[in-house]
Amino acid sequence: MKAVSLRIEGEVQGVGFRFSARREAIRLGVSGWVKNEDDGSVTAFAEGEAAAVDAFIRWCESGPRDGQVERVHVVAAPAIGIPGFSIK
Repeated sequence: MKAVSLRIEGEVQGVGFRFSARREAIRLGVSGWVKNEDDGSVTAFAEGEAAAVDAFIRWCESGPRDGQVERVHVVAAPAIGIPGFSIK
């Protein structure tokens, strides 16, 4: 089990990032959440099998077609057993 906290910066709000991230997380079998922040960034928490979490991180580095990701900060976090993947 691997868990990470992510902060995604760039043009990531108003482009469907959260909805696309949720769809990708579900496809990969990753649990967690994603939310918009007041400063224009998106934060997320993801946990699951290491390969699936790594694939989710790679997806976040490009994001949806209409977005423009500039930076993704990834920090290891303790797994907490969140069921499913939600948009906050």
